[in-house]
Amino acid sequence: MAQALQVRRTYEIENLGPNKLWAGVARRDFQPGNTVVAIPVESSDKIQVIVNDAGGNYTFEVMGTPLFLGRKVQDGRHFVSLELQPAEWAVERIGEPERYRISVPGQDLFWSLPEAFDPSVEIELLGRHEGPSQEWRFQGLLLT
Repeated sequence: MAQALQVRRTYEIENLGPNKLWAGVARRDFQPGNTVVAIPVESSDKIQVIVNDAGGNYTFEVMGTPLFLGRKVQDGRHFVSLELQPAEWAVERIGEPERYRISVPGQDLFWSLPEAFDPSVEIELLGRHEGPSQEWRFQGLLLT
């Protein structure tokens, strides 16, 4: 059986859609307010996050920066973004191996990618629907 998400462990976050995309930051531009994007597996722009407990939910601290994964609203749309303050995320395990949905606690806003998307598309927060565009895996890293 696969292990559950572990607090204080470092992870990269992979979308389980058909294109093997990961949560990242375009051009490694780690500035507050920048939107988190989906990038190819071979990119060096992947985000590494340290998972912290938030009383039943989690916060994601961006390794090597003073930033956290948060959320912003732009033109009426909700996105995952880099922020100076931690935001809580609900992480729901939905299957093996290590399949999760990540959402805003108590709201119908889930990490999502469009069904037909290109690399560097923004990770948007959308209402729940079934399918790999809202399924994610936390890939644990062994850091020395």
